[in-house]
Amino acid sequence: MANNLQANPLRVDTAATVIDKECYVQAIEWISDSTAAMAAADTLVMTLNGVPINLLCVIALTQTWVVTFAQPIRVGSLIVTTIDGGALLVWLA
Repeated sequence: MANNLQANPLRVDTAATVIDKECYVQAIEWISDSTAAMAAADTLVMTLNGVPINLLCVIALTQTWVVTFAQPIRVGSLIVTTIDGGALLVWLA
């Protein structure tokens, strides 16, 4: 499946500039699903507001990484440079 940067949630399964103008984000998830499965040792490398974030999938089951913010956070930039498997979902507030 291809990236979908027009919906909510934004869905990314290949490297991309996901957010390039200020908005509010409620949650971010890295998921394994039927169209973008994650395998052991898959990595996700992204930069959120200039801060690098590196994630590693340890077990290749239906692993999910989720961050839900109590209050939406202001995001000016989100760039995914590496996503070996799975899909990144970005829920806009």
